[in-house]
Amino acid sequence: MINILCLNEELRRGGGEEYFVQLINNLHNVDINVHGMTGRGPLSTKINKERVEYFEHSYLRKVIQIRRAVKSTYYQSIHVNSFRILLLLVMACLMRIDTPIIYTKHNYNKLESSWAGRLLYSFILKKYVTKIIVLSRMEQQKLVEICKLLPESVDVIHNGVADIPAPRNTEPKKWQVGFLGRISSEKDPFLFIDILTHLIKIRPTIRAVVAGDGPLLDDVREYAQTQGVYQNVDFLGWVTNPFNILSDIELLAVTSHREQLPISVLQSMAVGTPVMSVNVGALNEVIRYGIDGLVLSHRNPGEFAMEIAKVLEDKHLLKTMGRNCRNRVEQAFTEEHMLDKFRELVCLVIDE
Repeated sequence: MINILCLNEELRRGGGEEYFVQLINNLHNVDINVHGMTGRGPLSTKINKERVEYFEHSYLRKVIQIRRAVKSTYYQSIHVNSFRILLLLVMACLMRIDTPIIYTKHNYNKLESSWAGRLLYSFILKKYVTKIIVLSRMEQQKLVEICKLLPESVDVIHNGVADIPAPRNTEPKKWQVGFLGRISSEKDPFLFIDILTHLIKIRPTIRAVVAGDGPLLDDVREYAQTQGVYQNVDFLGWVTNPFNILSDIELLAVTSHREQLPISVLQSMAVGTPVMSVNVGALNEVIRYGIDGLVLSHRNPGEFAMEIAKVLEDKHLLKTMGRNCRNRVEQAFTEEHMLDKFRELVCLVIDE
């Protein structure tokens, strides 16, 4: 039996935290046992509480909890879900860790923005991490070429969708285009509003939806009013069941500056809603151009709007893309696909 300790900062809303919940709830099998340590948060209601220990609020107590767990020698491998929790682990063990560490890189790290930062980032990863999981081949290439990591130390494991619902025939759809995600700068919701501004000139009666919460929500609402499109948009805030919303959208738009592989894209494809996205992260690895959706090489809101309008006009294309999307996820991007690859990686790390 392989015992794995999974560390996460807190159960806030986000793709990385959903990933952690998937590992805790479903990674275990006859050969692998999983135990988690994390801070509390909105996703606490979704996690198997029998497999998780919550951090105390005190920073010092967190360090003591982690050190006690690692030094128990009960675990054959440790998984860290962020770079910050990796640093906390290193400090807790006074920079001496014998247990192999697997690190999943979900997001851009500020250290990557400067030469000195990349040097430090690379040093810590090389010294303490046995395997790095990234969600896209682009991110793998970047770590190898820019951070000078060994290719064999970085593995690509795409996200996977859990609990795919049965197909729904919701015609006509409530919204023609939608945005689903955290309302923050890296997601660039303002570009979505700019696209909608141009799209309304082509299709004045179009209905759009923005589902998500975040620090820029009030600013985006105000910007929509300034641009004269507020009456065409439904702002829903955070949604507990994204499948319900995505099933009622004809096309999902992704406008992010930075991504790896947003789970919202896979959830959208799983319910048969095609995706139109800027070319970031693993989007062009998942979305086949003209088959499952469109990945655009530009961020021009006018051209983006024209592409959306073309697809919305072609109902046959929309339905074909929708079927292809669902098949694509079922064949390669389910939760079980992701967990199987993670288990294989764990076994490889232990054997080494």
